[in-house]
Amino acid sequence: MTIRHTSQFLKLVRSSLRSLYHLTRRFPVAGSVVSRIYEIRTLKNQFYSEICFLKGKRDTSDRYQSIVFFTIHKSASVYVGNMLKQLTTHAGMIAIDLDTYYFLSNTQEDTMRTIDWSATKRGYFFGPFRHYHPALPPLDEYKVILMVRDPRDVLTSLYFSHAYSHTIPSGTGAKAQSSLQIRNEALQHTIDEYVLKEASTYFYRYREYAQKLLHKPNLLFVRYEDMVTDFEKWLDPIITFLDVEVKKEMINQIMREANFKVERENVYVHKRQVDPGDHKRKLKTETIMQLTAECADILEAYGYTKE
Repeated sequence: MTIRHTSQFLKLVRSSLRSLYHLTRRFPVAGSVVSRIYEIRTLKNQFYSEICFLKGKRDTSDRYQSIVFFTIHKSASVYVGNMLKQLTTHAGMIAIDLDTYYFLSNTQEDTMRTIDWSATKRGYFFGPFRHYHPALPPLDEYKVILMVRDPRDVLTSLYFSHAYSHTIPSGTGAKAQSSLQIRNEALQHTIDEYVLKEASTYFYRYREYAQKLLHKPNLLFVRYEDMVTDFEKWLDPIITFLDVEVKKEMINQIMREANFKVERENVYVHKRQVDPGDHKRKLKTETIMQLTAECADILEAYGYTKE
């Protein structure tokens, strides 16, 4: 069995568990047991590549130099990550999303320290990473993409996500309890209080990226604001930098499906609004002044205005 294709047996098991889950969901005890089995099996299928990778199994082509994608929460990280996965896997590379795997499987990130990175310099797309992991290898022999957003807008978006739109898992498990706690904590604060409370955590990530990545000659640096204002101009250097074989039809499809318009802002949906500068519309003047003063070095490093 290769990493590239799951076996027919796994597909049959997943299908059977799905059917059993729907049959027993009305019975609390049986339903909870089957639900847990279904969840575990779904995770194993969803992260088949990641699980095999962490076990040391390698099954990829060495045609292309591996790519590592770094970004930050609330910067279209899922959308851009999926787009990059689509482009690279179409070219025969293997996509490994360790961040999402660790989060959804409750696996400790310390397992990254056991990875043998020596055979990963070609054939892989790693990401999205939403902070710099010290267990990562030296990245000089990888292609590195870094995408950020104005940190003041990130913090503003973070509040609305945590307080209103972030999905709360069903049930009473650890993830559901953690998500509820995050939501309740956000709702106990005003937006101004919340962004000031969370600022240091996110400013640290920007500074670490600046220290670890911005100076690298093998880095492509792109910004969220450029993506939502001129997608084609933003995409062109990414395609060039990836330097993988991609059919024109796929690029055209990505162009057609790119949609960054929001007719009406709704705090309960994930894509609440996309326009740059939202912190100016949502935060008090004194909050903006304090944030701007605290992250002045970050704004300068990434080319953002302090106004």
